[in-house]
Amino acid sequence: MSAAKASGIKVPSKIARPPGPGAPKTNPTAGAKVPAADKSAASASGGDAQNAGEDFQVGERVWVNGNKPGFIQFLGETQFAPGQWAGIVLDEPIGKNDGSVAGVRYFQCDALRGIFTRPSKLSRTEGEANGTQTAPPSRAASPTPSVSSVASHTPATKSTLPSTSTTAKKASSTTPATPATPSSNLARTNSESVSNLSETGSVKKGERELKMGDRVLVGGTKAGAVRFLGETDFAKGEWCGVELDEPLGKNDGAVAGTRYFQCQPKYGLFAPVHKVTRIGFPSTTPAKAKTTVRKVVATPSGLKRSPSASSISTMSSVASSVSAKPSRTGLLTETSSRYNRKISGTTALQEALKEKQQHIEQLMAERDMERAEVAKATSHAGEMEQEISLLRDDQEQMESKMDQLRALVEAADKDKVELLNQLEEERRKVEDLQFRVEEACITKGDLEVATVSERSRIMELEKDLSLRTREVADLQLRLGTQQGSEDSNSTLSPLLDEINSLRDQLASQDAKQQEELAKYKEKLESQEKTHSETVAQLQASSVRLSGDNEQLQMRLSQAEKENADSIEQWRSKLESAISSHQQTMEDLKLSFSQGAGAQATELVETKSALERLKLEHKLALEEAAAKHGADTKAWTQEMQALKAQLLSLTEDKERLEESLRSNVERAEEQHLVEMEDVLGKLHAAELRVKELEDKEAMLAQQAQDKDGKTKEQMAELVALRSQVAQGNQELVTLKTQLEEVQIQGNSQGTKVSELSALLEGRQQEVLSLQQNLTTVQQEKDALEQELGGLKQKMSESTEEQTKSAKTMQETLEKLNKKEEQCASLTTESESLRSQLNGLERKLKAADEKLEQLIKDKSKLENDISDMMKVSGDSSLQLTKMNEDLIQKERRLEDFQSQLADEKEKVAHLNEQLQQELSRKDQELKETRDAHQSQISSLQEKIASLEKTVQQGESLSSELKTSQEKALSQASKLHVKELEVLQSQVDKLKQELSSSKDKTQELQKLVSELQPYKEQVQASEASGKTAEALEQLTREKASLLQEKSEAQALLEELRSSKQEIETQLDTLKKENSQHQEDLNVSKAQLCTETQRTKSLCQEIEKLKEAVSVKSQSLQKLQDENNKLTQDLDSNHKGQSELMKLKDERSKLKKQLEELKQSENTLKEQLDKEKAALQQSIHKNSALISEKDQQVENMRSEMAVLHGTSASAKTLQGTIQALERDKAHLQERVERLEQDKAAGPDTINKSTGDALLDQLREDKDTAESQIEFLNSVIVDLQRKNEELKDKLEKMAAAALNGNNPSELDNYDSLDKEPMKKKPPPRLFCDICDCFDLHDTEDCPTQMQMPDSPPHTTYHGNKGEERPYCDICEVFGHWTESCNDDQTF
Repeated sequence: MSAAKASGIKVPSKIARPPGPGAPKTNPTAGAKVPAADKSAASASGGDAQNAGEDFQVGERVWVNGNKPGFIQFLGETQFAPGQWAGIVLDEPIGKNDGSVAGVRYFQCDALRGIFTRPSKLSRTEGEANGTQTAPPSRAASPTPSVSSVASHTPATKSTLPSTSTTAKKASSTTPATPATPSSNLARTNSESVSNLSETGSVKKGERELKMGDRVLVGGTKAGAVRFLGETDFAKGEWCGVELDEPLGKNDGAVAGTRYFQCQPKYGLFAPVHKVTRIGFPSTTPAKAKTTVRKVVATPSGLKRSPSASSISTMSSVASSVSAKPSRTGLLTETSSRYNRKISGTTALQEALKEKQQHIEQLMAERDMERAEVAKATSHAGEMEQEISLLRDDQEQMESKMDQLRALVEAADKDKVELLNQLEEERRKVEDLQFRVEEACITKGDLEVATVSERSRIMELEKDLSLRTREVADLQLRLGTQQGSEDSNSTLSPLLDEINSLRDQLASQDAKQQEELAKYKEKLESQEKTHSETVAQLQASSVRLSGDNEQLQMRLSQAEKENADSIEQWRSKLESAISSHQQTMEDLKLSFSQGAGAQATELVETKSALERLKLEHKLALEEAAAKHGADTKAWTQEMQALKAQLLSLTEDKERLEESLRSNVERAEEQHLVEMEDVLGKLHAAELRVKELEDKEAMLAQQAQDKDGKTKEQMAELVALRSQVAQGNQELVTLKTQLEEVQIQGNSQGTKVSELSALLEGRQQEVLSLQQNLTTVQQEKDALEQELGGLKQKMSESTEEQTKSAKTMQETLEKLNKKEEQCASLTTESESLRSQLNGLERKLKAADEKLEQLIKDKSKLENDISDMMKVSGDSSLQLTKMNEDLIQKERRLEDFQSQLADEKEKVAHLNEQLQQELSRKDQELKETRDAHQSQISSLQEKIASLEKTVQQGESLSSELKTSQEKALSQASKLHVKELEVLQSQVDKLKQELSSSKDKTQELQKLVSELQPYKEQVQASEASGKTAEALEQLTREKASLLQEKSEAQALLEELRSSKQEIETQLDTLKKENSQHQEDLNVSKAQLCTETQRTKSLCQEIEKLKEAVSVKSQSLQKLQDENNKLTQDLDSNHKGQSELMKLKDERSKLKKQLEELKQSENTLKEQLDKEKAALQQSIHKNSALISEKDQQVENMRSEMAVLHGTSASAKTLQGTIQALERDKAHLQERVERLEQDKAAGPDTINKSTGDALLDQLREDKDTAESQIEFLNSVIVDLQRKNEELKDKLEKMAAAALNGNNPSELDNYDSLDKEPMKKKPPPRLFCDICDCFDLHDTEDCPTQMQMPDSPPHTTYHGNKGEERPYCDICEVFGHWTESCNDDQTF
């Protein structure tokens, strides 16, 4: 640590891994100042470093291990290893880092150009290691001279001035470090105050939440600094790793084998974020150091209040070195030369004394001049500080105005929220209206249902009326017939009149009902129209409201965007103003460090710039106020207009609601009235129908009477018929004989009917065969159609294949064109590459020129310093050199402008290249997409063709199988049917032969009956026998007809058999034709399958060609991507920085959102934990109270045991006292006996005194005994009470009573004071209570990373080998293989 203090380099704070927050934030100016400050610190501690042997400085050129050249950028202690380390920026990318190791940044450089090594491995010459300082320290070339570098060079020049007098030697020897320390402090404070101006915002933001390096308290007792923030592997949630000030921790920053930060053992501790409280500002972050330095050195009060000799001497040295006056060294050399010439005499001594006095006066005048200049500079600095304070006040005013603007924006947001609430209320009202409209629709539907039911009832009544009218008409017809038979017209005429009148009334009522129904329908239609119109109006109003709401939301969003834009503009203006202020402050301090002459001009410029900024601020504020006023007016006007619109809309809604309500009520009333009228009319119609039913009953009774008369007439007819039956019985005997003959004929008829049935079955079978033939023909037609469709599909597929071939040729032609375009693009890109290479060469040449100019400038500065050392009177040469320098700086500026122009040209060319490349990429993508779409379409077509071919093959196979099945079934059926027909024909022949025999027998019987017939004809002369004969002849004719019909049926069967045979022949022919067609179709399918195979091969070839083309396209795209990468590599520097910043901001936002979500989740978890903890605390409180009561009882029992022991001791004392009492009583008795028996010589006085003493002793003993007895009684009573309490407590604990019930058993009526239960221990890592606290968790305990102690104990005299590089015993430093670089 002493080396770190001597070098003046701060310990770097832990930051995130690169790209970290430190690297992108640093401005180029700040980055230039940091090494300058390091230079000053290193120069300040130069003497100590030389004494220690480490005489290297930051910025010095060295060789690492004698073979890697570079510049020193860091000297001091690090966190990755103990001891002194040197950070070097190498000339070539052969290093190991970019200035950061293990997430901690020590300096900034390119990747693989940084390396850390021990200072002992450095050398100033190539090939030399561990060498001594031979060359003077060279200064680091910086493009912009900083304050610290100027301040650090001044003491060196003063210390190196040659002096011949002894006084000068004494002064330089006594104070070698005094001029160095204030200059370095000045440089450091200047650089830090400048950097602090840019980091005030970050300090303000950092006060809100924990940051790395903040001072915190863990558990309210352990203080330390934050070294880690985030999630860990050993427990969930966000944890804070703290490096404690004292060894009260559990680890050294590593838990369970994973390291989170680095510290000493027992100094590290992890705790949840909510258990860590922040105290003060960060301790080790550079922000605190800068703020503290700013507080002390914001005003250079050291120059105002305490002008010490060292500071005045340093300022005088600066002024003397800058001004063109003769220096002190020249005067001293002149005096010494003159003094040496005039030593000879006294006159020479006097002249020398005079000259010394004159020189002393001149020196005093020079000192006064320097003091006056210093005073002017301090006053100037004070004025600048006042201006800075004014600027800060202006900034605070601007911030207050920004707060006002934010408040106005918040008010506008509140108005927006109110408007949104009003809109929601209006939406609710609209929804209520819609609900009411729906209710009206529902009521309308209910009414329509009721009307439909009523109509159906009316229809039923009308049907009943029509039925009744039909019945009446039937009755009238019956009556008419009866009137025709009987003369009863006189009685029915009034009934007919009544029926006619009732019919007329019914017709009139029907007409009236129809008219009323028409009227109701018209009214319903009108109401529906009005209802639909109102609904349409409501929907239109709701649409208008929604449109107005959308317009309002659009306006609100636009206003918010305008507000956000204005706020961003103000922020940008403020940031630009702050940056300009900071730049002006830096320029002022630079000018202050450079000289008084330049300060005056820069002061004038800064004042003018400040005045301009103030004017700009005022104008911007006025513009903002005017804009805000106009915006607020516009807002208020819009708000008023919107409110007016809302009022009008609400009024319209209320009106519409009222009109709807009135319309619905009117419609309901009208509907109710109309329903009542209809019901009344229906009731009247029912009454009339009842009257008609009564009349019909009367008519039915009259008809029954007439039916009785007709029945009597029928009885007379029956008697007549009986007489006719007796005459007919005689005929029956004759009919029986005829019936026997008919039975024989019927038997023959049954046989004929059976034959006819068989014929009908045969006909049905023939019909079924015909149907089967028709189905086979239909299937054949369907197969032919499918074959035709397949042929058409095949033709279409061939056409599509030809088309696809054409499209493939077209795509190939397009691909060839695109390849030509790609070739042209490659040639153009090569030409652009050549142009880029030329421009890069020019840039390299310009950079080399710049480096040469910088080297020349450094040489000139070295020459100037040498000239200043050689002679102080070289002011003319200095002016010349300054003029040369100014000219060279102008040339430098010209070169820089040329460089900037060339860079702009290169940027334009790169932009053009990128645009062309993007266009070409788009064209390539489009062609690729088109090609892929064509390929996909072709593949789909091929797949569809393959599917169709497969379907055709499957269909042809199915057709073959179905045709074969149909042929086999038809042949089988044909054979069966032929066999059946032949058997039937045989049966018919047999039956015909039998029927012929029977007819011959009948003819014989007829011939035999003919003589009997003649005899009967002769005997009977009646006409009945003739009729019987006629019947027989008729039956014979019928039999002959049946015979002819049977013969016709036989002929028909023969013809049908012939037809079936012809049909079978035709089927065989058709089958042969089908087989030929199938063979032809098989041949066609074979040819088509060959074609499809050839097409598939062609398609595969095309696919291969397409894959080849796609590979060539991918190659071209890869080349294009390489070109774009080459182009992008030139712009990576700026674009990556911007991207990193954007990504960092996005990541910050995401982190903030995640933190917010985590916080919300944590709050919820905390709430749940709090609820659980409360319930657990309640239970634990109950348990702890019971435990306390039990402990109290135990303590009381112990007290009772103690009191019982004391009671025992008291009993012992009582027994001893009783013994003493018995002894005393015995003595008293003895004395009384002695007194009674003794002589009278004993003095009464002495006896009375003894008696009085004895009595007093007895009284005191008795009083003590009584007191002890009372104490014993009290203790026994308390013991009994405590025993009772214990028994009751045990019973209550067993019964589960509340502790509040247990407190009521106190004998004294005092409620005991309930102590608060102590807070329970809880571990956030283990998630458990009462075991241990988070800070004492064993999982945080440091695992023994270091190896166990060795059991080797050698001789004390022997020296163990130790390595200084590895810091481990076991080998010497000389034999270490580790190059010790990081």
